[in-house]
Amino acid sequence: MVVFYGLFGACILLRRQGRTRAFWFALPSLVTLAPTVAYYYAIGHSIKPFAARPELFIYPGSPWLATGESTAPAYRRILE
Repeated sequence: MVVFYGLFGACILLRRQGRTRAFWFALPSLVTLAPTVAYYYAIGHSIKPFAARPELFIYPGSPWLATGESTAPAYRRILE
């Protein structure tokens, strides 16, 4: 989502009347990004999205644990 806002904001700034329109783009962007960042930080103590944090999916009995030999050692290191 941040990448989309950044690229779209850059496209707006490159246009002739972009600077006046950039404010009206940034305002709703902040309204959506600020609560998202606050939620991620309040729950996971990081602004990194939950899906990008494999350590949150590794716990005893988790269906997301890797069973293959090639990836199992990496998950064992996270559990330790």
